[in-house]
Amino acid sequence: IVLRLLEKLPHYVKHPLLLYNGLKIDNELSPIEVMSPIKLLVCDANIGAYEIASKLCGEYKGTVTISNINLHDLSMQSAGKDRVMVLYLNENVFCDQDNQLHDFVKLLINEGAPIVLVHEKDTSKGGCSFETIINQTPDD
Repeated sequence: IVLRLLEKLPHYVKHPLLLYNGLKIDNELSPIEVMSPIKLLVCDANIGAYEIASKLCGEYKGTVTISNINLHDLSMQSAGKDRVMVLYLNENVFCDQDNQLHDFVKLLINEGAPIVLVHEKDTSKGGCSFETIINQTPDD
């Protein structure tokens, strides 16, 4: 479908061979060097987030650690500027019984902590439409 749409664009109508040579998107992300250590925060209730964080560690040159967070010592674990929560969006996001993930996300948003959203699209890995994720997301 995408190829058929691109073929109709005026630029590719004039230069059709560009599509057959493959597309290169400018500013593609590649491994980057982190100047200071960074901590990736993951929640056990967010199944799959740890695996995603592990893959992200492989994309960085520098010190990157992964920390499982819990409500009892969240302020100690999330202290500092160089931490980011990894939120894995799949069919199970925000479906944990005790709303632990919701509580973590809400607290980190209130603290102004950055959150990296990773939307799973592979249905064999729990991927679903973004609409499903929105419907599962608590209102607050």
